[in-house]
Amino acid sequence: MKKILKYLTMILFAIIVSVTIALAYIGMVPGLSSIFVKQVDLGVYPDSDQVIAINEELGHEVKLNDEKKPYDGQPIYEGEIELSGTYSDKQVTSVLDSWSNNWAITPFYNVQVKIHDNGTAEASGILKIKEAISLAKHLGYSDEQISEASKYATFISGDLPFYINGSANVNNNQVFANVSNLKIGNVVVPEKISNQVVGAVEDAVQRRIQQVSNLNIKSMDLKSGKLNIYGTVPQLESGE
Repeated sequence: MKKILKYLTMILFAIIVSVTIALAYIGMVPGLSSIFVKQVDLGVYPDSDQVIAINEELGHEVKLNDEKKPYDGQPIYEGEIELSGTYSDKQVTSVLDSWSNNWAITPFYNVQVKIHDNGTAEASGILKIKEAISLAKHLGYSDEQISEASKYATFISGDLPFYINGSANVNNNQVFANVSNLKIGNVVVPEKISNQVVGAVEDAVQRRIQQVSNLNIKSMDLKSGKLNIYGTVPQLESGE
């Protein structure tokens, strides 16, 4: 009997270890998941000097207390300036990195963007689940909608790497995206679900555009390895 119990205990232990490793591999076990789940490195890294140069060229200002960065409130927007330019993937990566450093509500960090000559792009980064939910509330989604979306993150605790490959464009603040590959953690998201995710992201970005005063994206596209954008943006963004 003792031998039988011993073998059963060993089998049970093996099952628990195997399941734990499996869950960690797909990003559902904090601590262990970081061993198995790594961000896809696209080889494009941010440069804060490029953000400074872009802001100086546009006349755009960001006023924050450096001791309180990232600022945990909502940005205050003032003024209006014209935006018309072509930007490299390194510049786009640098601007997104600046957002995550400046504003705590930004639901991602360590973002890398790689734009290809054929008009497609890759992006990878770390998704902040808690901040994503907070931002959803600020964007006006109901508790019921957030609860429905959150059920997909029932077993997730903490932040998760994401990877996306596809194309996107904006026309008069209407966002259009097409995704060929979406991965959360180490899991490739099925096409049916990824299409739902893309639709939700399009809606969320459009809602955010409407919230920012004097932000008007008349056109944005990806061509020849560059992001081309035309419209207006606030002259000043500041925190209290």
